[in-house]
Amino acid sequence: MVCQRTTAASRTATLTQAAHDLDDLADTGYAVVRDLLATRGSLSNGDVQTALGLDAATARDLLRRLVVDGVAKTEGERRGMRYVWVGE
Repeated sequence: MVCQRTTAASRTATLTQAAHDLDDLADTGYAVVRDLLATRGSLSNGDVQTALGLDAATARDLLRRLVVDGVAKTEGERRGMRYVWVGE
């Protein structure tokens, strides 16, 4: 029984660390996309995917965070949407 508890505790610790690693990665991705947008002035989802090697959903989530945080706005719709830097 002790071995099973240790194994369960070990799995929990591993999952907790993995969640923290994902949070760190998301924060790093956010900072990189933010800096890229500030430098270029505007980005599309495809620009972010190409620059960072991300899938469309992850790129979209990072770009939406910039809009929610008030440092970017959207122009256009759907496939033509661009994210434009508005500053801080």
